[in-house]
Amino acid sequence: MKFQRILHNLASSQRYRVVIVGITAILTSLLYLLISSNLTGIGYPLDDAWIHQTYARNLVIYGEWSFVPGQVSGGSTSPLWTIILSFGQVLGIPVIWTFAAGTILFAASAITGVEILRKAGNNPKSCLLFGLFLATEWHLIWASVSGMETILLILIILLFFYFLYDNKRFWISGLLVGIAIWIRPDSIMLVGPWLWVILFLHQKEKKVWNSLVKGGFFLFIFVGLYLGFNYSLTGNVWPNTFYAKQAEYISMLDTPFLMRFIQLFSLPWNGASVLLLPGLVVTIIAIIKSKNFSYFAPILWAFGYILIFAVRLPVTYQHGRYIMPVMPILFLVGFWGIQKVFQSVRVTSARRRILRAGWVGSITVAQIGFIFLGARSFANDVAFINTEMIATAQWIQENTEKDALIAAHDIGALGYYSNREIIDLAGLITPEVIPFIRDENRLGEYITAEKADYLMIFPSWYPALAERATPVYHSNAWYSPELGGESMYIYRWAP
Repeated sequence: MKFQRILHNLASSQRYRVVIVGITAILTSLLYLLISSNLTGIGYPLDDAWIHQTYARNLVIYGEWSFVPGQVSGGSTSPLWTIILSFGQVLGIPVIWTFAAGTILFAASAITGVEILRKAGNNPKSCLLFGLFLATEWHLIWASVSGMETILLILIILLFFYFLYDNKRFWISGLLVGIAIWIRPDSIMLVGPWLWVILFLHQKEKKVWNSLVKGGFFLFIFVGLYLGFNYSLTGNVWPNTFYAKQAEYISMLDTPFLMRFIQLFSLPWNGASVLLLPGLVVTIIAIIKSKNFSYFAPILWAFGYILIFAVRLPVTYQHGRYIMPVMPILFLVGFWGIQKVFQSVRVTSARRRILRAGWVGSITVAQIGFIFLGARSFANDVAFINTEMIATAQWIQENTEKDALIAAHDIGALGYYSNREIIDLAGLITPEVIPFIRDENRLGEYITAEKADYLMIFPSWYPALAERATPVYHSNAWYSPELGGESMYIYRWAP
């Protein structure tokens, strides 16, 4: 009983909730960094993280938005994240700054999730439990130390839904939509729940109209500036990645749509979170029964977000990083439903406590297990990038001519470490290749016409190009083959 009283007191204090959840999030992020550093050293699990770092460095050094110095380009999907990373470049601690920023954003995300649940009427202990769940959820930990903008977008989305139902501060939700699009272009879909809540909740409240106009103004300005920014760089209102990724993975659309949707929808539940899935169904039923349809906004947005990716970019790799922004929202909705189940179970209070304790025990054990499984995956991902992308880029920097032109598919570490001009076979900084991005014959003709000197690829990705070139180097690390991949090769391109 004494422990229960202490727990209740801790959970009831907002200050203690913030401290407990925040520290837990920081510790789990540090755990992932520690485990990965023992394998091949500190690093990022994605080559794309180095794209952001390269743009941030060039912004600081040259004062231009470029990947290759002197060549303005639109290869950064997230201008706001790149700008945040630029402060690390100014301070001379880019990697430390990135991990610190990601960890703090992760802690803030978990704390915001707690406060959303509190506003929804859940008891303090349930709110604390949910905060601890978010702070130890392996997808979110992975995102926090990935070096990518994902964790920033997660925080903005959680804040968006926190203010969405607030009459007095509703305008902040509109502002947050405008900010979110500077993080990822698919954030424009937040306009959907914003309008939905206006339709089903705020339209009857006269006091909210001033807030609505104010929020709409900020939304319009920020979105307009973002589209104008891209147009000034590339002549298109969306970044190059918007077009390049869809062109590169267009063959995946041959899979039946229902299968694509199911594959993407299953990603959030790959972990202890599967125990929250029944709660999602319970919440949907509860909303229908209460006819309070404004609360469908987060659910419809999450399903719509997954639906759009199923239609346009149904990729599931890298632990579903494109779907990670919806995960905390689905977890929150599922957790609320689970608590609803416990409240409605018609048993004695003693049996209800036993049921709740059994569920909490199960999700705790599963969560701990997946923390370490996720940490191992993160460490392997970092090892892959360090030994394939970075090692190869450093070889190019040390062993090729300073004026060499490199054609490559993975350009992140190459751009950061090699100090060479690059032809991007993925189209992020070389949008000219997007129309024929999967046509190896035309790609070969293009890089020949551009007088490329070297080709850096995984051979199985471009077998026809590999056959036409002479290998001069390949990595010898065991991590990629161990993960079912292959070694990165560098070829002399002289067809």
